Amino acid sequence: MYDRPPLLALEYFVATASLGTIRAASKELNITPSAVSHQIGRLEAFLNVQLFHRHKQRLVLTEAGTHYLEQLSGPIDQIRQATRDVTRRDQRRQLRISAPPTFLTFFLLPRLSSFVAAHPDITISFFDSLILDPMKKNIDCAVEYRMQADVQRHSQKLFDDEVIAIANPEYIESMGIKSLADVKRCTLIETEKRMFSWNNVLHEFSWRNRCHMMVVQYTYQAMTSVALGQGLALANRYNAEYLLRRGSLMVPFGLDINKYYGPAYYFSCLEELENTVDIQAFKGWLLEQIQESAKSTNYTLDIT
Repeated sequence: MYDRPPLLALEYFVATASLGTIRAASKELNITPSAVSHQIGRLEAFLNVQLFHRHKQRLVLTEAGTHYLEQLSGPIDQIRQATRDVTRRDQRRQLRISAPPTFLTFFLLPRLSSFVAAHPDITISFFDSLILDPMKKNIDCAVEYRMQADVQRHSQKLFDDEVIAIANPEYIESMGIKSLADVKRCTLIETEKRMFSWNNVLHEFSWRNRCHMMVVQYTYQAMTSVALGQGLALANRYNAEYLLRRGSLMVPFGLDINKYYGPAYYFSCLEELENTVDIQAFKGWLLEQIQESAKSTNYTLDIT
């Protein structure tokens, strides 16, 4: 037997079995009672099984009908829920953003609730990336960590890579860290993808190559390790600001980075997308968050 029953008939059968009468089912489905009766008869003919006992104005499921309903109810409900989800998703606008993992984890996510509250109709999808990958066609905009703006797209500088030393307050106290010279007895956590390294910081000290080191790939991993009291790390001031404000991290000493020429953070998107409403909304919100962060840490931004 051909094992694909008429799908419309299945829906009408489930509605009728659940509601108890053809009239109630027709009202629920917003169709005529005769249309419901026709589809149920069509399904019974297809199955060659009686699904209902007709009892006056009501229909009572047969044993076969009861078993069939039990098997169908779950899948039908799943189809309805999937339909509602797709409809809901289509009604919400999608904004796909790529960002460096550390900036995403410690700058964007802790502040994101204010953007969501202001724009409840926008669904944001985040992707980890240091730069905007031209091969990913589904990205709307990006925060990039790069040496200079990409001339092939709209790109605006957000802030420089202002590097600070960070450590857990308890670790600072236990190791007696008061100056750069005190790191000799500490574990230094290095980030592979950070251009300005501990080697740059300690270039004047002959003992720098004898320090105990731990190496991770991204700064967010170094910051997490530092927050757990496992050593000292270098991080961008903006990325560390959230944990500094919470007291999870402290800056034990200042760094001389005047001669450091490194990457900066940029907001980027394709030229044709620059003036779209959702990208402008996110960009405006992002600049506000950066300005607030700058005020809380008392230093000047370079936003042009």
